[in-house]
Amino acid sequence: MLTDFSIVDVDHIEVSVKDREKSAKWYEEIFGLKPVQELEMWSKIGPLFIGNEDGSVKLALFNGVKDTDGSINRIAFSTAGEKFLDFLNRVDSLNLLFIGKKVTKEHVVDHDLSYSLYFDDPDGNKLELTCYDHNYLKLHIKSARRFD
Repeated sequence: MLTDFSIVDVDHIEVSVKDREKSAKWYEEIFGLKPVQELEMWSKIGPLFIGNEDGSVKLALFNGVKDTDGSINRIAFSTAGEKFLDFLNRVDSLNLLFIGKKVTKEHVVDHDLSYSLYFDDPDGNKLELTCYDHNYLKLHIKSARRFD
């Protein structure tokens, strides 16, 4: 039995995509994730790593078909209240879809603890942008769906 062991962080999440470069551009446009230069060598034989500026979020984009058994159901990204509002203010222009329907700022969901917006990437991977600055957002978001 390990007594000193603990997880420090999530290193990366693997995502299956049809075209790594096209998907990387989409993730950059939507989330600001850019290729991770320090991990560029992996893209020659494996995934293309993209991540945020401080390296706390990394996705490994693999060309290929998603596994249907044991695959990840959804990737949820979190952000601060002001950033969430900024995203909501531009979501109508991003042409995001969720289960084939256009996502607008009217699709934001109030979970009482957090606010979330659900959408798919171009390859059908399920994504969520969530924010736990609930009190701040409640002052700025006039109407939200309930998730009961």
